[in-house]
Amino acid sequence: APESLEVKTDAVQLQAAQKASAAVERLVYGVGAQYGLRSAVSSTVVVTPGPNWSVSYVDIMGLSNSFTYSSAGKKLTYDGSDTTGGVVVGRSIAAASVANGVDGLTISVTVGVTEGRYTATNTMATYVAYRN
Repeated sequence: APESLEVKTDAVQLQAAQKASAAVERLVYGVGAQYGLRSAVSSTVVVTPGPNWSVSYVDIMGLSNSFTYSSAGKKLTYDGSDTTGGVVVGRSIAAASVANGVDGLTISVTVGVTEGRYTATNTMATYVAYRN
């Protein structure tokens, strides 16, 4: 039935959007009580570019943090002072990038979701201006 096709397509698209949004939110605002890139001290931010990139930084509390993207694993991992071995904060990530600019970071995350014959992708991007 055409209605069920449309409902299923919408559901897969919504799932992709929610996953992309959640991953960007964790990058920007952090994980649990851990500060994200919004609280990074600008002089401490180090981006290691490539298909498997990482960004490390010291937050306003003086704690070391990092995010790592695995292109093969299609996941984003956070590691900080309260984690051991990292915590997966994003899955089904088809592509992601982070670039360090003069006064902030440009972040982009693309999530791909497939359920049966239904596939959807969604890209969320943002710019995080350094405050410190």
